Amino acid sequence: MIGQVHLLAMAGSLSETEALLRAALADLGVTAFNYGAAQMKITEGPVIDRFWTNMEERWIQRYVVKRYHLLDRLVAAALVRVRPFTFSEIFSVPPDLPEQEEMETEFPYRNGVVVPIHSPFGRFGMLSAACDHPILDGGDAATSFIANVALLATTAHERAEQLSAVETASSIALTDREVECLRWSVFGKTSDEIAVILGLTERTVRKHITTAMDKLNVTNRVQAVSKALALGLVSFGYSTKMEPDPRFQ
Repeated sequence: MIGQVHLLAMAGSLSETEALLRAALADLGVTAFNYGAAQMKITEGPVIDRFWTNMEERWIQRYVVKRYHLLDRLVAAALVRVRPFTFSEIFSVPPDLPEQEEMETEFPYRNGVVVPIHSPFGRFGMLSAACDHPILDGGDAATSFIANVALLATTAHERAEQLSAVETASSIALTDREVECLRWSVFGKTSDEIAVILGLTERTVRKHITTAMDKLNVTNRVQAVSKALALGLVSFGYSTKMEPDPRFQ
C-alpha cells in the first residue's frame, strides 16, 4: 500500500494518476468506484470538472442524463461531512423523495464506502468505492479497508489537483490591472483603497477583481487571492508598480 501511495503522489499526468488509482483500488477488492472533483458554486452547487469511474456505462449514462448527482444522498452527505462513511449509513434511512427512491433502486451496489475531500479554493472531491464482499460489516478488517481507501482517495485527489493547477496556471491570462488589484488585496486593501492607490474608480477596481475571479474559477475575493498566490500569478513582494502608498501604511 505504501508503495502504491508513493506512486500516486509522484504521478506525472492525470491519466497516470487515474490508472494508478484504478489498480490500487482493485488490489483492495473494490469492484466499482466513482471519483469526482468539482468547483463549488454559490448558485449552482458542485460543478463537476473531473470524473473517473469503472461502473457500468448503462448506469453512468442514466446518472448523467437524469442528473442524479443533484439527488444522490451519498453526494449530499459527502458535501457536509469530513470523515469517510459507508453506504449503509445513508441507505439505512428511507429517502425523502420518490426520485431518490427510484435512483437508489436502480443503483446496483449496496456495500461500499464514501470518502469526502474538501480542498482549498472552493474545491470538492469525493470517491465512492463499492465491494461485493461483506468487509464493511465491522471489525479491524473494515477499519483497515476504509482507511486504505481514504488514503488512496486523498492522495490521488491531491495529485490530480496539483497537476491540474500546473495546466491552469499556464492557461490563465490575467491583465496587469487585474494582477495589481489582486496583489494589493493580498495586503488587505479594500476596493476603495486600491482605487486611490492606482488612480482608478472603486467600480473599476471591483470590475477587475470580479473578472479575475471568473478567470480563476472562484466565487469570492479571498479564494481569488489564495488561488492566484498558489498558482504563482501574484506574490507578496512589491513591484515597481506597487510602491507602498504612505496613506495606507
